[in-house]
Amino acid sequence: MRESRLQSKIISYLKANGIYYVNTYGSGMTAKGVPDLLICLNGKFIAFECKVDNNGMQPDQKIHEIRITRSNGKHYCPRTLSEAVSIIEKERGRDIG
Repeated sequence: MRESRLQSKIISYLKANGIYYVNTYGSGMTAKGVPDLLICLNGKFIAFECKVDNNGMQPDQKIHEIRITRSNGKHYCPRTLSEAVSIIEKERGRDIG
């Protein structure tokens, strides 16, 4: 599966659950390394950098992860829809794991 397909599946889940998000993928105006999805959930800032297979984060993506966590935000790198759903539900306080 391509990362863009994983993003689309996560976006569908977010939409279906009325969760605010911004999809930064593909924007030529976005700073390099910004996470794919920026989510506001119950007042929490959550960032998803979607990866598939053995793909790892690039150095500029790791810099954003550090900056987000230093600012008390959450940064995740889900590799499957079920992993993303589990993260979202845990952050909602509805641990389904």
